[in-house]
Amino acid sequence: MIGERELQNVNGFTLMEVIFALSLFALTMSALFPAFLDHVRFNTFSEVRSGSYQAAQVVLDKLRIEDPASMPSSGSDSEQNVSIGSRLYAVTVSYCEEVAFCAAETRHITVRVNYRAEQVYEVETVYTRLE
Repeated sequence: MIGERELQNVNGFTLMEVIFALSLFALTMSALFPAFLDHVRFNTFSEVRSGSYQAAQVVLDKLRIEDPASMPSSGSDSEQNVSIGSRLYAVTVSYCEEVAFCAAETRHITVRVNYRAEQVYEVETVYTRLE
């Protein structure tokens, strides 16, 4: 058993030491928190950007099986919703914005990908019929 005299010799932290340690910890965390938020924002932006590449690729793969001559020679298709992971992207296809690249068997195609009403990605290509 511990005697009364031994209990008086037990050392611990004083209230001031605990308050000082907690305030030092809070100060350190407040300096690190903005860096953590920046990391989360950048990571989310990277995931959205990567998903927009995939959404554009899905739409372009569907267009590859079509004959370029059967595609419109101007204008845009209506917006398509493409789901990549848990995100929904709005994809718009425009035809022959660069008239010099459009002919009877070729089409200049521009694909624009929006996420939450903000354009995230745009890609242009020329489709032609190979024989």
